[in-house]
Amino acid sequence: MAIKYIDYRVEPNPNVPTGMALTRLAILSPIWEGSELTIQYPEGDEEMLIGWTTALGGSPAVLKVFWTRHAEEAPAVCLAIGGDAGLRALSIPAAARPESLELPPGRGYALLGLAASLIPVEVLQVIGPAPEMNSRLEPLLLT
Repeated sequence: MAIKYIDYRVEPNPNVPTGMALTRLAILSPIWEGSELTIQYPEGDEEMLIGWTTALGGSPAVLKVFWTRHAEEAPAVCLAIGGDAGLRALSIPAAARPESLELPPGRGYALLGLAASLIPVEVLQVIGPAPEMNSRLEPLLLT
């Protein structure tokens, strides 16, 4: 099966001032898409992720989550990406999702890797479990 790719770039903007150069990301699973995603941490804290775009002076965009890896021999990583202005992590309830053109309070990221324990069930139902590593590689043995 041929691997598909997404070419992803984040333009410098108020959300991610440095932006991110064009990067080719391997798609190793179906892609979950949504307007927002709530991450629940073991301590009980919650954070909402939203995609962000430079369109209209800055506004919410589609958030995408999928499995990828940076090299054939690397472990798979669950990756969240947003629009051309990255994504935003908000510490506010989903009911307060920003609809205005102002940058909502929170932190901006070009992309965000999610630990397996933080991937919400609704996302796992779409993307499935992490793809296995290339079986041609020798296992790493620690002594």
